[in-house]
Amino acid sequence: MMSRWTHVIGSLYIETYKEEDDIKKFVENILKNAPKITGSEKDADIFVNPLSGHNTWISCDCERCVYKDTIVHLDEEGDFQCDAENTFECPEGNYQTCVVITIVGDLRDKNGAETKNEVENFIRFLQSNDFDIDYCSIFIRDDWDGDYSLKIKYNEEDYSDKGEILWDKK
Repeated sequence: MMSRWTHVIGSLYIETYKEEDDIKKFVENILKNAPKITGSEKDADIFVNPLSGHNTWISCDCERCVYKDTIVHLDEEGDFQCDAENTFECPEGNYQTCVVITIVGDLRDKNGAETKNEVENFIRFLQSNDFDIDYCSIFIRDDWDGDYSLKIKYNEEDYSDKGEILWDKK
């Protein structure tokens, strides 16, 4: 019997909202628990690509300060004090919180419907970690059943909306 192949390729632009020294390693560690996009010989490859530069700057990066354990919050306005001397210069922080996740797979003995379901589970896993998917493009080619492309339709009025996953069959 001839093998059945399904191919998947996609990119997801993710806003993590996490200020980490190594955003790539942080996301890769989370992805260790992500649902797999599987094939009988090999699962799809998942790559994490941090954007260059930084998109977040913190003037007093208290989380990375040697005095962080002495911080006392004084009021709801955000005023605080710590044990640092008056001449101490608080550390600043530059962080990149966005990554692009790339999915590539040549999946043997899979069909498009199963792969679509696994891709949806992967997307919902990302969203369950409070990652926003700002842009995405995912394409599945099933040698027997045709091509599918994914889009996520959001309710623009509701920022908590995770979106409806829709597939266009080509």
